[in-house]
Amino acid sequence: MLGEILRTLKAPAFQPVGGVSGGLSGGVNEVLAYIREHGGCRANAIALALAMPLRTVERHLGVLKANGEIECK
Repeated sequence: MLGEILRTLKAPAFQPVGGVSGGLSGGVNEVLAYIREHGGCRANAIALALAMPLRTVERHLGVLKANGEIECK
């Protein structure tokens, strides 16, 4: 049974993009994908487009910035 759990966790659906890992990776990756498509967007626009709370988007942006994935101006 532990082998199945390990295989599931290693499956592509659970692999983070851009080195981001942890429970936030899905949302962080979603925010990063949105930014790549809509460069120069603001946090409130991302929150509306992705139907996420603004505070959640701000937290994801902090992770992306800390990992060097984005620059904030």
